[in-house]
Amino acid sequence: MKENGCLQKWNNQMCACGPAASAPATAQSSTNQDSDQCLKAIPAWMKSFNKLGGAKKFKAAGSFCAQYGKKWCNNKTWMKDARKCCPTTCGVATVKKEIAQCAPQKMVMKPNNKNGCNGNWDWSMCGCTVHKISEKPKVNQPKLQTPKVNPKTGTTHWDIKPLPLQSAAIFVKTVAYTEKRTDINILKKKLNVPSGKGYCEKLVNSMTQVSNQRLCKGVNKNVGFYYRVTFPVGTEGLTYSFKTPVDFGLGGMVYLDGKKIKQDLSDIWQGGKSTKLDFTAKLTKGNHVLELFGSEKCCDGTTRWTFKVNSGKWMDVTT
Repeated sequence: MKENGCLQKWNNQMCACGPAASAPATAQSSTNQDSDQCLKAIPAWMKSFNKLGGAKKFKAAGSFCAQYGKKWCNNKTWMKDARKCCPTTCGVATVKKEIAQCAPQKMVMKPNNKNGCNGNWDWSMCGCTVHKISEKPKVNQPKLQTPKVNPKTGTTHWDIKPLPLQSAAIFVKTVAYTEKRTDINILKKKLNVPSGKGYCEKLVNSMTQVSNQRLCKGVNKNVGFYYRVTFPVGTEGLTYSFKTPVDFGLGGMVYLDGKKIKQDLSDIWQGGKSTKLDFTAKLTKGNHVLELFGSEKCCDGTTRWTFKVNSGKWMDVTT
């Protein structure tokens, strides 16, 4: 459950709920009912209580919670107080009951402030159990696969394992590359091993101001690039246009859903305004995958991708 920390991952550990912890009388409601007294025991809330009219305005039991506390149930700063003292108003009374039913877990990892172990979420004590400590979650570390051969065409298609998507995902990987021109086969082989010092691979939220130096805090010379954007199209037959002004000094190519749709092996930069790999395509309903391969000898300029749908406005490529 998101609200109480149950079954969440912290730093490769899986946390599960244990028995409900006791609640300090001055800090939270002692029952599943709203408690104005609980709120008034907190100085900041008591100040608001007096400022808004005090006992004259909030005569009925629980009225301070119902009329004022409810505004803060989901506020990042005050939600903890509001939910503890006004569980009914904030809709967490049923959550508290569910917590009591959580099965206790044996603590097998040393708790610390980074992995969430032994943390208190809304009256629950969470204990850690081992969760593939030797591996990083796949969603944060998508791994490249060996190129697959299409039996019909005899060509190879490069891909990475699909990510669990709710909307869109952007994956970037950089590697050392010292060839004189972008060779897709050589570059793919280099992408199939860890990036190495000065390079990196990661999921990003935006294709704005992206370069190896900025993203990886790495080098600005001899860089091989792989960009992958997975995105959903909700309506059949929409026309998507992409501007991808990359810095591929040694050339590059564009793949859409595994098919190469554009290639240019000349210097692609033009001061960050190159249109050599821009394209337009009519897309079917469903998920689509846009991939760019390229390389740079020097000096790793930043890129900013934009797109538009039909005749709409240009927008940044973000998740």
